[in-house]
Amino acid sequence: KDFNAGVWANMEKAVRNIAGRNNYKFCDTLYICKGGTIDQANQILSYTRSKFIVPKYFFMAVLLKNASGYHAFGFFIEHRNLNMKQMKEQGISTRLADYVVNIAELQRLTGIDFFCNLPDNLENEVENKPLQAVKSEFRDWGINQ
Repeated sequence: KDFNAGVWANMEKAVRNIAGRNNYKFCDTLYICKGGTIDQANQILSYTRSKFIVPKYFFMAVLLKNASGYHAFGFFIEHRNLNMKQMKEQGISTRLADYVVNIAELQRLTGIDFFCNLPDNLENEVENKPLQAVKSEFRDWGINQ
């Protein structure tokens, strides 16, 4: 519950803010893929009493389409049962920007091919954008918390 109410909740709020902007020059289409990593034993944190898997890592891949083209970024975060105050006390970042990755890195970490339905040249461009360029766009979107 602490994880869901902490940094992950801030990530979801930031993405909802992007989607909620009523400005087609900013965003006319938004694709979001999110989930937890469970394909390998080292990606599993634990199991519940009902034998449900608790992922060790959670991810979100975001693809935004606007007048200037396609833009993408990902979030990748370790699941910790800590609230925001506990994270700060333990020196763990609560800034969303610290969990941003480009899509190529997110694909490497998760084994998932995001946005594979884009034409190959466009897919390669948005997925392989350097992290600093991704973070620059991320800041421009007003979600650098």
